[in-house]
Amino acid sequence: MCRFLVSIFSLIIIISFFLPWLSVEQIQAGAVKKVFAKEGVTILELSGFNIPLQANGNNSSFILSLTKVFSPGLREFAHKSWLLWLVPLVAVYINRLSKRLKKSKLANIYIIILGLGFSVTAGYKVINLDLDNIIYKVELKEWFWVILFSFFMIGVLGLMQFNSLTAKKPKH
Repeated sequence: MCRFLVSIFSLIIIISFFLPWLSVEQIQAGAVKKVFAKEGVTILELSGFNIPLQANGNNSSFILSLTKVFSPGLREFAHKSWLLWLVPLVAVYINRLSKRLKKSKLANIYIIILGLGFSVTAGYKVINLDLDNIIYKVELKEWFWVILFSFFMIGVLGLMQFNSLTAKKPKH
């Protein structure tokens, strides 16, 4: 059952990778905003797939200025942004690992580290962001949270599988 659920969560991660993770709106000044629009104007929506393309494309200066909000000390984001494409590959790797090495304690430790490590680290960084002090309204979309939740659940499932492998069997 755990392997089936890991497969489902891996598939959810792969699909969610191509759906919008965040949207960026320009915040308009008070009176202008009231006259012309109820909300800010959406500049762009980004998925995990689009972020490296935009960071290395026409909008690269805009995307690079946005990344300063998420990680002020990050250098060479345009090159490092391609690492985002590892997200669905890690999901495929975890899925294969859980199917081929289902009785391996070491494989389950890798699954726990990858699942819980990714979700807790990324979740912590995102929760501690200060998105109110910039001229753009950056909204994290539900698909970003779905990916974090899916990685978290994969880690929990790996922990459950590891626990069942290490549990002492009753002697009859």
